[in-house]
Amino acid sequence: MNKSLRVILVCLVFSMFACKRTPQKITGPDLNQDSAQKVQSVAISNIDFNYFSSKSKLTFKDADNDVAATLHLRIKKDSVIWININHASGIEAARGVITPDSIVIVNKLAKEYYIFTFEELTKKFNFKMDYKLLQSLVMGNTPYSNAKNQTVVAQGDYSLMQQMFDTLKVDNYINSKTNKLEKLVFSQPNTSNSLTVNYAKYEMVDQVFFFPFICSVSLDYFINGKKLNTFIHLDHIKPEFTDRGLKFPFNIPNRYDRK
Repeated sequence: MNKSLRVILVCLVFSMFACKRTPQKITGPDLNQDSAQKVQSVAISNIDFNYFSSKSKLTFKDADNDVAATLHLRIKKDSVIWININHASGIEAARGVITPDSIVIVNKLAKEYYIFTFEELTKKFNFKMDYKLLQSLVMGNTPYSNAKNQTVVAQGDYSLMQQMFDTLKVDNYINSKTNKLEKLVFSQPNTSNSLTVNYAKYEMVDQVFFFPFICSVSLDYFINGKKLNTFIHLDHIKPEFTDRGLKFPFNIPNRYDRK
């Protein structure tokens, strides 16, 4: 499989996202917890939808790659995430489907396909992975609403909802004026691995949902003692919400090899 495409596909599955272009990193809010005030709860405006589709500009960057492509995305809530990636030339490079059970990606350029389970990805990246997490990341929703170990502090225009799940810490930065998630940080103190997601350019879509047109993902992780970074930038061009059913065309040709 083409190395750049393979890395992009795996990272798209992880965070949910060829001419040379350098992405602009987005820096989300930070709070000074020494001066922040502890509160009982925080109002959060998550998106509750039936079907979603979007055409997006995708930029991917790591130590070896700097790639731009077009991403077509369709979602049926809690059921399926469908992705289609086109090369800058317009040629379809890959197609994938993500369900609560599995992740299947077809590389049309190399005539190969991959099948992953969330358990395999969890072990690979040392992060707990599941379908609802990926769906939340796309929507800009808080991924975990009810955590046993949870604290909320407020400072200025933002509230920080901090949650603990065994060895995983999740920091949710909520804008107090819009009640929308603007920054999400997953971290593991025992491994120093972290995933940061920033949301920007919130606009009304279909006169119903306040949706982030820009999503920036930064993944820091260690392999063989070396710190690596992967950066993904999504710029949604035409997001749409609907109650009408969408099609999710997908098949694996018999001549394709499983890798």
